[in-house]
Amino acid sequence: MGKKMTLKDLAPKCDLSISYISQIERGEASPSLSTLNRLAKVLDLTIWRLLRDDDEVVKENQLNKTEPQVVNDVKRLQFGVYPTNNYITHVKLVRKDGRKTITLPGSNTRYEMLTPDLNRKMQVFYMEAESGVESGQGWFEHEGEECCLVLSGQLELEVGNEKFLLETGDSLYFPSGISHHWRNLCEEKVILMWILTPPAF
Repeated sequence: MGKKMTLKDLAPKCDLSISYISQIERGEASPSLSTLNRLAKVLDLTIWRLLRDDDEVVKENQLNKTEPQVVNDVKRLQFGVYPTNNYITHVKLVRKDGRKTITLPGSNTRYEMLTPDLNRKMQVFYMEAESGVESGQGWFEHEGEECCLVLSGQLELEVGNEKFLLETGDSLYFPSGISHHWRNLCEEKVILMWILTPPAF
């Protein structure tokens, strides 16, 4: 749940000007990923939530409720349905052409969600990054754990004081609380899969 505060309250906490935040709010400015990360932390939101329309959020938060059938005192659920008090309510299939796509402002990086929605404990992304693209000027730290798998190309990934060159088929796991940053140093596009828990966007 986001924190309700005025632009005057928000600006100093994010080290941003009131006018710049206002421009972002009106869609007149394209903030960097690091700027979005700062705003999200102060507002207690994910970056994904900052980039989405309110109507879309309301629709996604409406979970389907399926009551179990009671047969001989045994509760039986329809195949593929979990109890309504579980964080998962249905088994979800995500078709390739039905993935939710994220393109961050001012970036050519493309993220495609392999997980169906935000009501999960894990977030999985398919990502493509062109030559020379990096995760932003800043470094990132957030709650949880993550793993990066290189499906094609090469990626330089820095975690804390260590630098790793990942090639096709390589993966790197690390606690997300350690500062991290990535860049595509090769001449071709790099294709990755990111797994994060809990969701960071």
